[in-house]
Amino acid sequence: MTFYRILFLLIAIASTAQGATQGEQTHQLLFKSGSTIWIAEDIGGAYELSVLHQIVISDSGAVGGESLRSNHADWSFVDKLKEHFQIDPVIELTSQDHTQWGNPRLDWTVHPPAGNASLEQAFVAHVHDGGDNAKTFYATHAGEGRHSPIVKSMNTRPLLFSDRGLFFNYTINTAWYFPRSRLLLVFTHQPTRAVGLDTMHGFVLMEVLSE
Repeated sequence: MTFYRILFLLIAIASTAQGATQGEQTHQLLFKSGSTIWIAEDIGGAYELSVLHQIVISDSGAVGGESLRSNHADWSFVDKLKEHFQIDPVIELTSQDHTQWGNPRLDWTVHPPAGNASLEQAFVAHVHDGGDNAKTFYATHAGEGRHSPIVKSMNTRPLLFSDRGLFFNYTINTAWYFPRSRLLLVFTHQPTRAVGLDTMHGFVLMEVLSE
């Protein structure tokens, strides 16, 4: 654990001494059909929220939208819903040595970006100055600090970063590749926490281009 992460943890604990919300996020890919990807997000702790994300892809990029579910962590309706759509095939990438994710059907692997101490320090300073989380950090650091995963031997283009994730100094949780559209969806695991000890995991959608 770095010095800045220890310092941030002390600040976060001090700022939430009256009670932390401890919102724990989990993400799962539901399916892709046509130009739309459906993603489930559950947020536990004091929030007890479930969010349905929809990413719509076009030639100019990708746009995300979300809806709040009425039942927390209940996605049992999805299997029935999928019966009404044509589902795109998807390849799951698995961890090979905790530093790269791949699949025997693919001739490339995915890696987290290199660590960045200056951005970690900037986030600690942001919290010290009254900031709360990734959303408030990026609101004051526009265009800075969103690092997409690295795909070895291939060129890529990031299309969308989720709005609750902190996208530096993270590891990869899961990754999925849609071969028909050459889209790579990566769910990230962020060890640094927001004020309230909420997690700041997220997802990145990328287009995999030729070498």
